[in-house]
Amino acid sequence: MNNGCVNTERSAIPLTSRALPPTLSTHAARVKAGFRRRRISILLGTPADTAKALRRNLEPTQIKELVQLLTDED
Repeated sequence: MNNGCVNTERSAIPLTSRALPPTLSTHAARVKAGFRRRRISILLGTPADTAKALRRNLEPTQIKELVQLLTDED
């Protein structure tokens, strides 16, 4: 039943998909449109591998904040 409300996320995706390069996935298009936050997968093999993945995907300020959060003792 349509009560006059428009789901802006769903209605904007077809327009977004047409406006962006066809190599983008639906999720990537939603991230670019601001409807979703970016996500990454990190394998927890070794701390060095985890750090490498985080360095590839975070800004230096985000890494500093993460280090602070991980080292603070509550």
